[in-house]
Amino acid sequence: MLALEVEYLMGRVIASCHDDRKMVEWPPHPARLFAALVAAFKECALGDTVRDALEWLEALPEPGIYANPPEHGGWVRDVCDVFVPVNDPKKKTKSVLPDKRLRQQRWFPAYTPNDKTVYFIWNDAALDEQKATALQEVAENVTYLGHSMSPVRVSVRKDLPENHAPTLTPHPQGTLLLRTTGQGRLDYLETLHLQRSENASLQPRLGRVSEYRIEGTNTTPSPRSLFQRIYILRKEQGCLLPLESAYSLCSLVRKALLERCADPLPESISGHLTNGEPSNQPHMAVMPLANVGHRHADGHIMGFAVLFPEYADTHERKQLEQGLQKLQRITLGFLGEWQVGLLDAESLETAAKTLQPETYTTAHEHWATVTPVVFGHYPKNKPGKDALAIIGQACRDIGLPQPAAVNIVPGSCFNGVPQAKDFKRSTDFQRVGHLKEKMLAHITLSFDQAVQGPLLIGAGRFLGLGICRPVIRKEKNHAGK
Repeated sequence: MLALEVEYLMGRVIASCHDDRKMVEWPPHPARLFAALVAAFKECALGDTVRDALEWLEALPEPGIYANPPEHGGWVRDVCDVFVPVNDPKKKTKSVLPDKRLRQQRWFPAYTPNDKTVYFIWNDAALDEQKATALQEVAENVTYLGHSMSPVRVSVRKDLPENHAPTLTPHPQGTLLLRTTGQGRLDYLETLHLQRSENASLQPRLGRVSEYRIEGTNTTPSPRSLFQRIYILRKEQGCLLPLESAYSLCSLVRKALLERCADPLPESISGHLTNGEPSNQPHMAVMPLANVGHRHADGHIMGFAVLFPEYADTHERKQLEQGLQKLQRITLGFLGEWQVGLLDAESLETAAKTLQPETYTTAHEHWATVTPVVFGHYPKNKPGKDALAIIGQACRDIGLPQPAAVNIVPGSCFNGVPQAKDFKRSTDFQRVGHLKEKMLAHITLSFDQAVQGPLLIGAGRFLGLGICRPVIRKEKNHAGK
């Protein structure tokens, strides 16, 4: 395991929330600690070994945190308005005496916790001696966290004191939002520092935000699909493709990705057994990401997501990720090629909504198709009941409960989505012998409780068909007739 111990030497923290300068930030957010480590790394010029350790640290999952929440004791200081002299403008050649400087309003919110020590805890981190030494080297050069009036001592630990288990843990249904890090944050902070030499007013982007819950609170997690590892690739250059070509595009993406993954290919990536037979277990899926669901949507594909089962072996996941890093071009035959880029956590912050995983994973009771479902057989005389049974089994196949209601509808709820018959008429789809005779239909489905996606169902779910999105009221208002 890895734990970073932060001791507030004055017994108090002075740090403002990013969205309210009069409120103290407590517990300290993981992103704040990481920024302090990066500042120490740059100020002390600690070298490539430390940089590699920071890149490793930023890519770890969200840490657990030991810190006593304000409601469990401590003292919050009243916040007063303070007017302080501003710095000299850079363009002026002469300094301005302090009593002549302009003054601006500032606040210094403070909190004195019962326990002045905080632990950031990664229980499953594979920490070796080289990384531990490098992290300790940068940690011991961190002098404060938040304002300079709250000095700290930071150190690396491989164990925890007794009775110091995390009091805050990452949880999809948590109510406490904390800023965390993701791959690429170090590069972003370094670039921002260079940009601020020209424009000091630039502030860092918020970055990744994760839900946390206070241990001991009752939080019932929403059921979620098996596909919780999501990799987003954006089209950087290439022709426009309509959503009707989703199956063909996803097939080409799968082929290109398999060529770039190291052999032997496991069942979780290839979707086939060693004897060549199709696997009946969840495996890698490719999902189109199209411009749909708003007033001006035109349905063209903007990129795609590669989904991987949550329970897959770590080695197999790394094998897939190495293949994704090499995937830069998709050959489209006479249409030329697409140039694509794998988006990291920082790039996703400014990406279009349709490229953000939350668009397809947000917990909700009501869902509808973006690409039509391929039914294994035609529903019988009572289509409502038979469709419910068919889709119910499809939901159970990806780890979700039986839906309460399923309706076959003539068109999607989302603006910009073609009708199911348009998918079936496409030339590419007609060449797929085992699918062209099957029934395609858009559906809506409702659950008795909120469920988390990605929700992909039906016979074509691994190659871009049967993709669903939550039906948010705002999207309903913009849906086409």
